[in-house]
Amino acid sequence: MVQLIYCQFQKHKTPIKFIISGMTAAGVDFFCIYFLHSVLLVNVVLSATIAYAIAFFVSFCLQKFWTFSDNDKERMSGQMILYLIVGLINLSINAGLIYLLIEKYDTWPIVKNIFSQSRLLHPLISLIDKYKIWYVFVQGFIAGMLGVGSFLIYKFIIFRKCRKFRKTSDKSFKIVMAAGSFPPDISGPATYASSFAREFADNGYNVKILTYGKKIDNSEFKIYTVAKHQNLLLRYIKYFWKMFFLSSKADIVYSFDAISTGFPCALVKLLNPKLRLVTRLGGDYQWEQASQKGYADSTLREYYNKKNFNLWEKIIYSINNFVLLKSNKIIFNSQFLRDIYLNSRRLIHKNKTVIIKNIEPDFTNICAINKDKNKIKLVFAGRMIKIRNLKNFVESFAEIDYKKYHQNIVLEMIGGGPEEREIKKYIKFNKLEKRIKIFGPMKHGDLMKKIIESDILVLPSLTEINSNFIAEGLKMGKVIIHTKESELGYLGIKSDKIFYIDPLSVDDMKKKIEKAIEYFLANKNDNLADNDVMSNIFWEKEKIIDAHLQVFDSLI
Repeated sequence: MVQLIYCQFQKHKTPIKFIISGMTAAGVDFFCIYFLHSVLLVNVVLSATIAYAIAFFVSFCLQKFWTFSDNDKERMSGQMILYLIVGLINLSINAGLIYLLIEKYDTWPIVKNIFSQSRLLHPLISLIDKYKIWYVFVQGFIAGMLGVGSFLIYKFIIFRKCRKFRKTSDKSFKIVMAAGSFPPDISGPATYASSFAREFADNGYNVKILTYGKKIDNSEFKIYTVAKHQNLLLRYIKYFWKMFFLSSKADIVYSFDAISTGFPCALVKLLNPKLRLVTRLGGDYQWEQASQKGYADSTLREYYNKKNFNLWEKIIYSINNFVLLKSNKIIFNSQFLRDIYLNSRRLIHKNKTVIIKNIEPDFTNICAINKDKNKIKLVFAGRMIKIRNLKNFVESFAEIDYKKYHQNIVLEMIGGGPEEREIKKYIKFNKLEKRIKIFGPMKHGDLMKKIIESDILVLPSLTEINSNFIAEGLKMGKVIIHTKESELGYLGIKSDKIFYIDPLSVDDMKKKIEKAIEYFLANKNDNLADNDVMSNIFWEKEKIIDAHLQVFDSLI
C-alpha cells in the first residue's frame, strides 16, 4: 500500500506538490488575515493585502525550489521580476474583490439566505455566522481562483525547463530573426533581413521571422507579424509577447536593430538570461531621429563626441545601452560604426563585437538598357530625411553651370520621406523642374534599372554607414559622389571614381559635383568595377553565412 502511494506520488508529483504548496500558502494566508483582522483588529482590506503578500513569497519559494525543482540561479532575477508582476496583478485583483464583496456590497446576507436551508451546508453557514468570518472564506475563494491562473503562468512561462542548445552543424538549428521590416516593404533593413533569412533557410536551418507589418505569406520560412500602425506601447507589448514564446524554442535570436526589435528582445533576455541574443547594427536610431526632430544638425561622430542630449535623447541612449549590454554579440556592418560605438559607449568591450559586411549585390536578373548619350544623369535613391543632407546638395547642384558641359545634366531623386515636400518647394521656387526630377519609392528591380541608366550616383548624407546603394553603383562601375563621413571615407579608400564631399560645405559639394562630371566626360567608356574598393563594402554570401555561423557557434 505504501509502495503504491509512493508510485502514484512520483507519477503525479508536480501537481501534488503544487497542491501542497498552494495549501501551505493558503494556510499562511488564512492565518495571517485572521490574526491581523480578528486579533489585532486591523482593517479587513489592509489585513487581506498583508496576508496575501506574505503568502505570495511563501508560494514563490515553494513553487520554484520544490514544486518545479528549479535551482537555476542565473534566471533568478528575471523570474523574480516576472513573478512580481504576476503577484502585483493578483494583489490588485485580490484587494479589489475583497473591497467589492465585503466592504462595498455586503454579500453575506445574500449567501446566508441562499444556503441556510441546505442541510449539508447549514453547519458551515452557522459557523461563519457565529464567528463573523465570512471575509475569510471570500479570501479563500479568491486565493484559489488566482492560484489556478498563477500555476499556469509558473509552469509554462516562469519555471519552464530550459532547453539544450544545438550547434549549427545540427540542421535542426533554430533561428528567430527579429526584423523591423520585411519584404514587400522597401528598405535597406528589409532587404538585409530577407537576404539573410533566405541564405539560412537554403543552408537547411529552421528560420522564423518576427516583424512589423501586415500578414505575409512565405513558403520558405514562417513569418509572424505585429501590426505597425497602432499604439506604440501596445505594439511593443505584442512584439515582446510573441518573441517571448518564439524564443523559447530558438537556439539564436537575431535582432536587426537596437530599438524597435532589439528592446523587446532584450526584455525577453532579462526574463530568460540563457537566451542567446545577437544584435546587428547598420545605423543609429537615436542620431537619425534627433536630426529629424531638429535636436541635432551634425555628423554622427560629432554628435556622440558632444553628447549634448536632451531628456528624450538620454532615454533612447539608455535603452540602446541596455540592449547592447544584454546582447551576447553585436554585429556591425562597418568598422566606422563600430569604432564610433566603442569610443562613445565605454560599456561595450571590443571582443563582444564582430564586423560582417553587407551581402554582395546580385545583378543576374537585370537586363541591359540603352542610355541617353546626350544626357548626364545623377541619381540619388533612399529615404528623404534630414540626415541625407539633400537640401544642401540640391542647392549645390542648382549652382552648377551645366551649359559649359554642352550636355543636359539632370538629377533624379528616387524615394520619399518627410523632406520631400521642402525639396519640391525649393525646386518649384527656383524653376528647376527640368533639371531635378523626383520619383516615388521603387521596387528593387526598377531601382536597379535606374542605376544602370545613371552616370553618377550621389549620396551626400551627413553620415552614411555602409550604403547598399553605393555598393551596387560601384559594382556597376559608376562614378560616385559620396560623403566622407562613411565607411569608405573612414578607411581612407581611394579611387578615381569616388569623389568624397564635406557634407557640411555647400561649396565643397559644388566643386566635387563639377569634378565628377568632368571625370565622367573624360572616361565615358570606363564601366569596370574596382574589386579592391568593393571588398571594403560587401562580402560574398558564403563568407557572410560562415561568419554568422561562427558567431552563433561561439555562443552555444
